[in-house]
Amino acid sequence: MSKILKLVDAVKAAQNVSSDYAVSKLINLKPTNICDWRAGRRLPTQAMTLELAKLTNDRPEYWVMLIESERAKNEDLATFWADTAEGVGI
Repeated sequence: MSKILKLVDAVKAAQNVSSDYAVSKLINLKPTNICDWRAGRRLPTQAMTLELAKLTNDRPEYWVMLIESERAKNEDLATFWADTAEGVGI
């Protein structure tokens, strides 16, 4: 499962909602955006990642760094962000 899908699922659990549609309404986003994330067509912006992360019961910086590892254009950056996120922990 991609990291963004884990974040969306963490929001669902923290906010006690069961659908992507409900998550989209929480953050005033078109439901098709989450559909695009699920399909791997795009990633949320950094600002949207932070907004989603704040809806979890976790440390927001963990999620922002984790999503940055997915966005990274090369393996060194991806590893850096993933390792840094794990160091922060949730």
